[in-house]
Amino acid sequence: MDWLPDFAISHDDLPPAIENITDYRKLVETAAERIYKTEKSEHRGEIGELLLHAICRQFSGTFPAVSKIYYKDSSNDVVKGFDLVHTRMNEATEELELWLGEAKFYRSGREAVADAIQSIRKHLKAGFLTSEKILVGAKISRDAPGYTQLEWLFDRDTALDEIFQRLVIPILIAYDSTKTANYQDDSTYDAALINEFASFQKALSQRLPSNISMHCFYFPMDSKQTLIRSFDKKLGGFS
Repeated sequence: MDWLPDFAISHDDLPPAIENITDYRKLVETAAERIYKTEKSEHRGEIGELLLHAICRQFSGTFPAVSKIYYKDSSNDVVKGFDLVHTRMNEATEELELWLGEAKFYRSGREAVADAIQSIRKHLKAGFLTSEKILVGAKISRDAPGYTQLEWLFDRDTALDEIFQRLVIPILIAYDSTKTANYQDDSTYDAALINEFASFQKALSQRLPSNISMHCFYFPMDSKQTLIRSFDKKLGGFS
């Protein structure tokens, strides 16, 4: 819930500082309402997108160049394409990285992996990437690091090869895990999860292009439906 404003509100519209608790409450209410009034379903894909956003921000140091949920809401339509558009300056190369992410929030881990593979393959086609570039280009946050480079990168006349050279694809696989649901103690839990992740990683590595940089994040859950109910309850309390 703490990541809602960062996820659902364009960074250009976020206040430079929070002066008091009332300002913070209003900010969270705005973000919660933006998500809560999207169509509810048993899938609740926004949770997966939010998890991927928070993971990339907290553990990989990325910055949201575009708030996809914001434009989904404002257009009153489903934004098709990558679930996440972040950037990061690579300190070693001093080059801007473009993080285009895919989040899968499923009951079955295997189905989540299969759908992630299908989606990413589709997204990497030249025609799709061109459309995505045009869609996203006009909505880049001016606060995004390397904004000038981003403007150039998303220009209609910039070759897609320039995007591929900077492309990083973070993938979230959030799923109901028998290992988590049947947790008893720490002694075997980590090893069991590592084996579970390894089978997912093998499928992703074998069926996606080897020349693309990928970061795979796994989020094993006790129960997807329990998380959805809790999430909707909290959102409803703010909206």
